[in-house]
Amino acid sequence: MTTLLVPCGGLGTRLGQSGKAKALTPIGRSTFLGVILDKIGDLFEEIVIVSSKVHEKDFLDFLKSRVDLPRSSVVVQESPLGSLNAVNTGSKDIKNDCIVVWGDQIGVSRYTIQLLLENRSLGKSLGVPRILTNNPYVWLNLSDDSEHVLSIGRRRDGDAIERGWADLGVFYLSTEVLENLRSIEKQLIETLGAREIDLTYAIPLLSSQFNSNFPIRHDASELIAVNSLEDLRIAEEHFSE
Repeated sequence: MTTLLVPCGGLGTRLGQSGKAKALTPIGRSTFLGVILDKIGDLFEEIVIVSSKVHEKDFLDFLKSRVDLPRSSVVVQESPLGSLNAVNTGSKDIKNDCIVVWGDQIGVSRYTIQLLLENRSLGKSLGVPRILTNNPYVWLNLSDDSEHVLSIGRRRDGDAIERGWADLGVFYLSTEVLENLRSIEKQLIETLGAREIDLTYAIPLLSSQFNSNFPIRHDASELIAVNSLEDLRIAEEHFSE
């Protein structure tokens, strides 16, 4: 069995909806989270949503309205300590492999998730789909054989690249990887000197220790995630087509 883990700690302040959970932002006749679960929820036997404390009830109410979903629960991330901490918080009681999809990654593809679900049978412990794109916000610097991620680049950190391998905001993490992530979070906090640690920073460390898979995707719509009003406009146009 594989668990779907959806970190949803965003507050949506850049979308002009202060006080509301970003993953519950309306789009079309649904919400960001609704779009994601409509596409892939039925592929899993368990769904775990990671929420901030202030929005726990909102997500519990959302799940009550979705009687079509498999067994689902909400886990609270007590402090906004980054996406790696969100994954560690949400997976602490998970006994299975998991697939992580950010709560605003509404371009997620059902076929890509199906590919990731095959990783255990392929003997892979880490799966990170990638797509070649111009001016990526986050990108993977791969080894020559494409079996390892040597480093991560991010525009947020002052890096820049004209064209590179962007991740799609979805990840396959085996039980072995999930166990390892707890020590990696402590290691990264010490080495980077930051409270908030992004999951992508753990990818080079994980790929050096575990059999990894970085499948290539080609549909740029899989990159659609909403972090700004411009992103929201693009997403609304895409889902109205």
